[in-house]
Amino acid sequence: EFRRVLFRSEKANPLMALQSKIAHIIGGEDGEAISVVFDRLRRYKKPDVEKCLNMMIKNGTVLEFETVHKYNKKKVKRYKMK
Repeated sequence: EFRRVLFRSEKANPLMALQSKIAHIIGGEDGEAISVVFDRLRRYKKPDVEKCLNMMIKNGTVLEFETVHKYNKKKVKRYKMK
């Protein structure tokens, strides 16, 4: 049932469907790295996901922040819902 509803909304408004999928992925307490978002949304092209994510940042619905990796000490950009 839910899949049919999502499929219909995806055909009607693909940008809204992509935004809702991104929001679901990064909606956790700690957020997610961009690589995780790309991996879970392999169906979409990377430039489309980046464009949608940047638009959500400009709208103020998504927060972008940097963290340091626990073991290799590299900086990682993470995204989280406000």
